[in-house]
Amino acid sequence: ETSLVSGKQNPPPPALVTSESKMADTCSHCGKQGTGFKRCSVCKNVSYCGAECQKAAWKAGHKTICLALQEVMELICVAMESADWRGVLKWENRIDELIATKSDVQVEAFLDSFSSARKMMYAETGDGEHCLVAIKLDTLRVELLGKLEMFRDQGEAIHGIGESFMGMRQRDQAAIYYQRARKIGEQHGFFHVEGRSCMGLGSICIKAGRIEEGLDLYRNALAASGLSEKEDNNDTVVVLSQLTNTLVATGGWDELEA
Repeated sequence: ETSLVSGKQNPPPPALVTSESKMADTCSHCGKQGTGFKRCSVCKNVSYCGAECQKAAWKAGHKTICLALQEVMELICVAMESADWRGVLKWENRIDELIATKSDVQVEAFLDSFSSARKMMYAETGDGEHCLVAIKLDTLRVELLGKLEMFRDQGEAIHGIGESFMGMRQRDQAAIYYQRARKIGEQHGFFHVEGRSCMGLGSICIKAGRIEEGLDLYRNALAASGLSEKEDNNDTVVVLSQLTNTLVATGGWDELEA
């Protein structure tokens, strides 16, 4: 793909994770793999091949870890609900433990919480390190969401990575992720994802002086947002505003036909 900013060839982005067969259960005590394993009756987040391994793991320390992590989960949820981003991030050093003992769906939720907190801290402080960490967390989320076949959320997460790069003024990188998100939107009929990504790409083109290309992308965004299945979205208003401002600024108002 050609850079929308420099006009040079971009390196190909990593392949999208679109689906994956369900992984076999793994016994958290002995490591044996199989199907139909039973989960811990307390936290329901680790699996065992049989009662012997379950009892052995409980005595070996899972009891302490299990109850402690449950408490951490609850504290993170409380901090998120109260928008206490620092309260969320103080548990970030436990992320390896959380990931190791949770299901993919729960791990994705943890990653989303920490990523959201990092983005809010970036908005508050302007420290780019927060944004870089958020990108790493969202990259892990993208892989998990593909594995779970949650493609709408995957597209939105990819778009979010583009937004993070855009916030750091790394437009070439932002364009790569916007294009990937747009592809998912088009493939699966997620017009909300497609429209937002076209809007991001249009903004990059306008900033790079590629006015006609930018206007076409804004029009695509407007069409996609009008078809969006999200009843509560206001993308149409946002796109119209950006399109109008661009036309006025560039003297191209006459191009917008009634």
